[in-house]
Amino acid sequence: METNSLFYYLSQVSPVHVSKVNIISLNDKYSYPPFFRFKFQGIDKNNERYSRLETIVQEFKGNLKWSLITNSETENFILIPQIFVIDLGNDFYKTDKYIKENSFVDYKRNIDYAIEDIPKLGDYIVLKFNKKDE
Repeated sequence: METNSLFYYLSQVSPVHVSKVNIISLNDKYSYPPFFRFKFQGIDKNNERYSRLETIVQEFKGNLKWSLITNSETENFILIPQIFVIDLGNDFYKTDKYIKENSFVDYKRNIDYAIEDIPKLGDYIVLKFNKKDE
């Protein structure tokens, strides 16, 4: 379920368009950090829905702190554990850099923590969006 659960949760907030990449590799969960690349369908990148989501993600209290990131060259956003953004920037696929700067044990532990966070983060996002909409 974790491989598509953020799609499920965010779809409850607004229709979602995603790239064809699983949040977790199906072959090896440690092959890259869990991340979810998406955009809300028909909603401009500067829409307050994204800033609201960013605030909710920052407020989430899980095993790891999570970030909602984007850049000027794309309409997409990436939901990713902050620890991987800090160390890897936009090259979060380059896990060898993260492992070199930390350790493979830390890398694996943080992947496991992130996987454990995913359904909790999704529940939290839906709860906070629905609370405001009541």
